[in-house]
Amino acid sequence: MIRVQNLKFTYPEGVEALGDISFSVKKGESCAIIGPSGCGKTTLLYLIAGLLPIQDGVIQVNGTTTTRGNIPMILQDYGLFPWKTVWENVAMGLILKHSPHAEIKQRLEPILEELGLTPFTNFYPSQLSGGQRQRVAIARVLAMNPSLILMDEPFSSLDAMTREHLQQLLANIWKRHNITFIIVTHSIEEATFLGKKILVLTQRPARIQAEVENLHAGDPAYRSSKAFFEISSRLRETLFATQGVQE
Repeated sequence: MIRVQNLKFTYPEGVEALGDISFSVKKGESCAIIGPSGCGKTTLLYLIAGLLPIQDGVIQVNGTTTTRGNIPMILQDYGLFPWKTVWENVAMGLILKHSPHAEIKQRLEPILEELGLTPFTNFYPSQLSGGQRQRVAIARVLAMNPSLILMDEPFSSLDAMTREHLQQLLANIWKRHNITFIIVTHSIEEATFLGKKILVLTQRPARIQAEVENLHAGDPAYRSSKAFFEISSRLRETLFATQGVQE
């Protein structure tokens, strides 16, 4: 699904964000990217999404090197239109594609039901909790029937209970719909729970310090297992030993 090879990126002001990044993500696989603050994680995500120009290296998505900024992305601040209802926010992508009303209704109703948003379709974002707003953002992406989703710290502003609930919800969606996703996070436990593959980046300019296979990602019982503790400890040791990172 995704192949990144020898990717480098420097901002116009001379800040070298990415040193030499190479990795791949299979179709239907989840990948968590973790590393110190400011190391270039979001830059990497924007390059994959086609929101920044590729300067040096190769990014292939579904076998093509052409990315036009049309890969859906879920952001930390939800990215909702405050003047539009839940229904209107979720339908926005389909409306911009001029999809017929009947198709929009058919597409949205099961998604809103799956995410527990049906009772809130006429609410505005200001009337929702943080967790509900993030579910609206997820619903808007799912409405476009994506095969790939990029996420930039989507749960970082939520309380611990809501965060874990949405992590499990995302894992369920990933398995049910066989969606490929990449999530950038600062949380070691979140990376361990959601990433079938976990990439640990160095400080800027970022390189891949470690690539960890994590077979039990998304399993509801995984959080309380010995394997979860071992993977989390391994990630923490890698971060502290190589970069002196504090969570």
